[in-house]
Amino acid sequence: MSIYSRLYKYQENENRSKLENFLTEALADLLSRDATLARKFIFDVLLKDNCPKNTGAKREALAKKLANAEKLEWRTQKALGGISEKPDISVFANDSDKPIILLENKINAGFTHSHTLAVTSEEGIKQEYDQLQKYGQWLTKKVPDGALVFLTHHTLVPEGFLTHSKYGSTIRSFCYWRSVYAWLEEARQGSPGFVGIVNDLIGEFSHFLSERRMTDLNRGDLDTLSPFLSKDLYGKLEELTDFIRKQIDLLPEFSDYTWWSKPLSRGHFAERGLRDGAKHPTLGSTTIEWGLAADDNADFFQQVSPGVGLQFFVYVQRPSGGFSALDEKRFGAWKLLGQGGGYEWRGQTETADQFLSGGSFTESVFAWLKPKIKDALEMLKVLSTVG
Repeated sequence: MSIYSRLYKYQENENRSKLENFLTEALADLLSRDATLARKFIFDVLLKDNCPKNTGAKREALAKKLANAEKLEWRTQKALGGISEKPDISVFANDSDKPIILLENKINAGFTHSHTLAVTSEEGIKQEYDQLQKYGQWLTKKVPDGALVFLTHHTLVPEGFLTHSKYGSTIRSFCYWRSVYAWLEEARQGSPGFVGIVNDLIGEFSHFLSERRMTDLNRGDLDTLSPFLSKDLYGKLEELTDFIRKQIDLLPEFSDYTWWSKPLSRGHFAERGLRDGAKHPTLGSTTIEWGLAADDNADFFQQVSPGVGLQFFVYVQRPSGGFSALDEKRFGAWKLLGQGGGYEWRGQTETADQFLSGGSFTESVFAWLKPKIKDALEMLKVLSTVG
């Protein structure tokens, strides 16, 4: 296990920053250690591709600043004058008080940053994209030859990011964590390489990204994908989801709930899984969700003993403190599965192998889910009357 995995596991156990914040800090720490490494990274990864065509002169001006910089500082969550938002990383050359690069880091489509943790609504997405606009406009006014970079894993690049004037007239670029991994591997194996602790950290960071599956498709991935596609497993999962939706719709307690527009989505807990869910009619961002995930998914099963193979889950997401009105004797089976960013998740899990004992797999899954979902509906009915 890499040193970064050990540190990340410690942070999860302490219920501190999640993967986005951890990667932001780790990347900033590594690149602050060596200006030569940082300069190569900026032009080989951050600004290599996906830049607007009309920023050639500004790129040249930025390149001169970087070439003349004896020191490059990569600061995290540094306040900018005039706006309240704080970029994930701000890059400063020498002792300047203005950053020449602002970088926003995103991992999952669910926008798991601290202030929108587990918010998958259009409002949460709009809030994040509004931030990028503010950063671009700030750079346009304060550092016109600066750069705004969107570093992502699964999160989609906002429409018009490279072309629309609402993001300012500064240099803009987007890149992917898989490119970061490939570059780190090349730097680790290159000649001449970096010496001492920097080279060691490059290797550890590369190893960590590989452990988190933040790499490009490889032969092992394709070998796994082939039987998944050839046996139409996704289609079978769609049938399972459709069956469960139709059955849950029959429950009178469910009549005012709203299903998500996209079933089988990935989410905060679903780095290696799929989920479906419905929103409570009056309790804001409270949802009932179910799905299946790999049992080694530490983000979801950090407080649940892992089983064998896949596990099905059902949980309720509520703002932190929202479960205080629960009758613990009745709902004691609803374990605390996770919390952070103002939310907490209570739920139950079961290994998928249990549903292979005979009869219909789909109906066996539903027979397990139905009483859990009914419990959740009754639980939220109590909460909506007292809170």
